[in-house]
Amino acid sequence: AALVMLLSPAGAALEEALVAGRWAPYRVAFAGNSPYGNVAVIQVQDQITVFSSGSAVLTAPDPDIAAVEERVHLPALFLHQPPRRALVIGGGAGGVLAELQRYPLERLDYAELDPLLIRAVQTVSTTLTAAELRDERLHIALEDGRRFVRKCADAAGYDLVLINLPPPSTLELNRLYTREFLEQAGACMTAGGVLAIPAPPARTYMAPAARDLLAGYAQTLGAVFPHVRAIPADGQTLWLASREPLDLGVDELAHRLQANGLELRTLNGAYLHYLLDEAVVADFYGGLARGPDVHVNRDGYPAALRYTLAYESARLAPALEPFFRGLGQVRWWHLALGVAALALAGLLVMRRPAGTLALAVASTGLAGMTADLLAILAFQVLLGYMYQQIGLLVAAFMAGLSLGALAMAAWIGRLRRPWQALAFLEAAVALLMAGLGGVLGLLFLRPAAGLGENLLLPLLNLVAGALVGLEFPLANHILVSEKAGQARPAGIAASLYAWDLIGAMVGAVAVATVLLPALGLVETALLVALCKGASLLVVGRSMLS
Repeated sequence: AALVMLLSPAGAALEEALVAGRWAPYRVAFAGNSPYGNVAVIQVQDQITVFSSGSAVLTAPDPDIAAVEERVHLPALFLHQPPRRALVIGGGAGGVLAELQRYPLERLDYAELDPLLIRAVQTVSTTLTAAELRDERLHIALEDGRRFVRKCADAAGYDLVLINLPPPSTLELNRLYTREFLEQAGACMTAGGVLAIPAPPARTYMAPAARDLLAGYAQTLGAVFPHVRAIPADGQTLWLASREPLDLGVDELAHRLQANGLELRTLNGAYLHYLLDEAVVADFYGGLARGPDVHVNRDGYPAALRYTLAYESARLAPALEPFFRGLGQVRWWHLALGVAALALAGLLVMRRPAGTLALAVASTGLAGMTADLLAILAFQVLLGYMYQQIGLLVAAFMAGLSLGALAMAAWIGRLRRPWQALAFLEAAVALLMAGLGGVLGLLFLRPAAGLGENLLLPLLNLVAGALVGLEFPLANHILVSEKAGQARPAGIAASLYAWDLIGAMVGAVAVATVLLPALGLVETALLVALCKGASLLVVGRSMLS
């Protein structure tokens, strides 16, 4: 029925109705899907707002002009001369490009991953966006910002780099805030070039979650650039980073602003004195110094993701804020000790084969789900998208699951020592998770090598699925043999399948909400390898007894 609906005119009509209902009561001027996300344009009279996967990315023709002028012109004031070459990563259309085009630029590069977003802006055009996109100095690169930056490293010589993105609330965004990316961006800049990143505001009040997030910006930028400066405005905190000092006083900045000869609508000398008030700035930095230590944001350890989730929770769901802030106190060895304690309890208490097999199946379900999720999330970190490719990654896991189950069904009658075979599979799963951690660590050291993202991660998912598929029928066969005449085979299979699903559910919830924000991808894989090692010990005890 779904296929018939999809291929008939009724499918298109249903899609239009669902899209209109999603955005009601606003009028949808454009909607579409690409391999990188969902794009929608909402129009109210002449004003449009463009959404990418549910997040607003630009408003035109009347954007928040104060925020736009601060993002563009404040960083430019710290250059020795007006910028000649500039790079914008994300969200350039809708004001930022227009303000940059007021300078005597030789070249303006704009990296935007999703070509559908550009097509949406061209389809539902405004006077502002039309003028921005037809400027001859503008070069739109329809590719991942990290890939673009890596290609131009040590060659482009940008005076100004603007990362015009929302806070890193997803791994897709977080990868453009990590130390690894900032090092690549710094290699694209001139010696006196300035990198600018907008962040949430905290000029009048710095809540604990906002402090952690902003301190994370400072810590990560400071790990790459020798000079970092924050400008706390009312609507945003603007972070500037450079290889040269950023200690110009407000009078010098006001003089440069006047010398540029640009007639700006909000940014002027008086507003500069307000923004850079010494007492306000000192209070801002004092707030950053109060509180726990924060971590540098890395590809493999997305600390900024945790800080952003805590910040967003403080705004939208305050009950969750302590949970996300508390994750920062969790260390790898805390959880490792917990696993060791559970393993010891299992060795002392668990005597029956049914309990041992349930533990083996549940922990393998946990490991399989974790491997699947880590492969998907690593793919997103390394490539910057997974909207369409997630189907291929999941399909690889499911294909391995089917192949493993079929293979064990064919071999199981010839196994003379099924408990030894189970112990072998338990060890194989533990080694797979440890190997996955090692592979992810290597990929994050040398990101975007091509082979790793497009071939190695799906292959690892295939192997993970195969090991899960091999173990379930084997455990079922052992338990049926142990309980011959005592329980129906169908009931035994149902019981073990329930344990498999419980393990997978625990893995999905734990990875997404605890392990990834607290430990990162590599240590999560190693911790699950330790869990499988504990399960192997319990299985080995049962095998020997």
